[in-house]
Amino acid sequence: MMLGKRLRRFEALQLLPIKAYAAWREGRRLSSHGELWEYKRRMVNELGKWVHDSWMSGQGMHVCFYEGWCAKEDVEEAIERVEKLVNEVARRIHAS
Repeated sequence: MMLGKRLRRFEALQLLPIKAYAAWREGRRLSSHGELWEYKRRMVNELGKWVHDSWMSGQGMHVCFYEGWCAKEDVEEAIERVEKLVNEVARRIHAS
């Protein structure tokens, strides 16, 4: 898949675990970037600092998509970090 397409798909993917966690934990629907950042901080407190790394990797890819600075390896590493967050949130939701 072309790098640009991967980045566009990634932009949406990195928001989903934060939104899903908020909906699962509190029935809360996050609708703004400010709410996502705020809730990310809650998840860091509950799940660990690695959540921050995952989130920041996603944010970096958001910038990279518009600026075109990233190499394929940067995208692949960011995808791995965000996938960890997606998988952990999915695991917690399915276990409840």
